Amino acid sequence: MAWTVADSGTQTATISTEHTLDEETAAGTYVFSVDNAAVMVLGDVLVLRAYKKIDGTNYALLFEFTYQHVQTKSVIFPAISLASGKGLKFTLQQTAGTGRAFPWLVEVI
Repeated sequence: MAWTVADSGTQTATISTEHTLDEETAAGTYVFSVDNAAVMVLGDVLVLRAYKKIDGTNYALLFEFTYQHVQTKSVIFPAISLASGKGLKFTLQQTAGTGRAFPWLVEVI
């Protein structure tokens, strides 16, 4: 099986706003990547989250990672399997610094 792009883009962060980057409902295994290493500087704080839909409207937090200051490697979340098809949501929130433009990618197998 081959990995394919489910969605991708660039999000310019508004400080303290949690931006929804992608929502998926199809069953599959997903990988969420953000190129924060290319843009973060001293004073920047970035929070990346993945949520799983637990019913028709509510999400439960699966992962939350916080990154501060200059980064040497981009972020790649662990693979997340979605068997039920209820839904996954991936978000980005910059909480400090100057709002940066973050390229991101969601892949699925």
